[in-house]
Amino acid sequence: MPYLAVFELNSSNANEQFIRLGDLSLPIMTWPDLPPEVLEGSNKHKVACLLRHSYVFFPLHHSIRDYDLRCLVSCLVQPDKKMHVKVNWDCSTKAEWSEYLRQSGKSNLMQSWEYGEAKQSIENWRIKRGVFSINDQKVAIVQVLEKRLLGILKVYRINRGPLFLNKHDQATDYAVFSILKNETAGLLKRRLLLHAPDMILNGNSLILMSWIKYTFINSKGWESVWVDLMLSTEKLRMQLDQKWRNMLVRAEKNTLSFTACTDSDSFEWMLGQCNEMLSSRKAGKIPVQLYRDLKKYLDETSKPPIVFKAFNEEELVAGISIVRHGSAATYLLGWNGEMGRQLKANQFLLWHAMLYLKEQGVDWFDLGGIDEENTPGIASFKLGVNGKRYRLIGEYICMKL
Repeated sequence: MPYLAVFELNSSNANEQFIRLGDLSLPIMTWPDLPPEVLEGSNKHKVACLLRHSYVFFPLHHSIRDYDLRCLVSCLVQPDKKMHVKVNWDCSTKAEWSEYLRQSGKSNLMQSWEYGEAKQSIENWRIKRGVFSINDQKVAIVQVLEKRLLGILKVYRINRGPLFLNKHDQATDYAVFSILKNETAGLLKRRLLLHAPDMILNGNSLILMSWIKYTFINSKGWESVWVDLMLSTEKLRMQLDQKWRNMLVRAEKNTLSFTACTDSDSFEWMLGQCNEMLSSRKAGKIPVQLYRDLKKYLDETSKPPIVFKAFNEEELVAGISIVRHGSAATYLLGWNGEMGRQLKANQFLLWHAMLYLKEQGVDWFDLGGIDEENTPGIASFKLGVNGKRYRLIGEYICMKL
């Protein structure tokens, strides 16, 4: 079964690059195959012409190996191995780390200071926080979990890091990942790295992983939806899937109201409702103690988890909990009772939560993961918001010599 690898070219010299790659006897293709009248009228068909002159495609086979990919990539572009990157460990304060998260834009909960403290408290991980610099300019951060096994092997775990603080190119990515690998992996140093990067699944990400010689252990990466809260309320509403928006309209015609709470009792209620719901579905349990400790550390930074409750008159019918980090927020927990499902309380609650976060200055809202295979109903509900769907590259292992 054939696949296509997609590469974006610099449109200013794409034709020269295309000819060069063809001269290397590579089976290169372009798309779309535009008729002459469209190519001649480029001012009227800007998008089609841009696609034609910006992207090239290579046929692949499902049996392609990392080695094959590296050979192909070596014909296209080489990483800048001379770029000097410096990493400083455990040099940041909590306030500085929070500012780094804000600069990164689409940050995530796993790289927040408070999540690290909770993992250290509950699961006995040691936390290492690194700041990467190029020419004295800070470019990325990473939070690493460290644990010693049997008194011999050091295991490092990185979940959804590093985070880049501004726009970055492939050379910067390579430099940061290379030094991170050198600091956390090495058979002779008895170090094992387990790494699930915060990288979108695409050709560039696969190339980077191939360059630095990581090994796949789980190709099913985290999948979720980003909602851009910098859009106007009108655009957010129009962006909703029509069926989802119709349910919201129905909910707004009911006698629903909502509150936003940050107290401990409301959070404990949320934990209890979610645990009871998961138990009834035989779907496991949530990490209650980890979340309790997470709340404790979030309370200290004046950004406690927010619990949104939906009421039908006096009856509590639905609830969701959201955690903020940097200029972003993540949907953490959700519960909907039978009456809430009938009244479309989840649509009502999520919509008003988005507006609340927007008013609080939150720019990006992560809907907390989707799994169309195991929880298709929840996935459909979150996808109905029509945000930007994304899938991460998966998990890798590295224990280099």
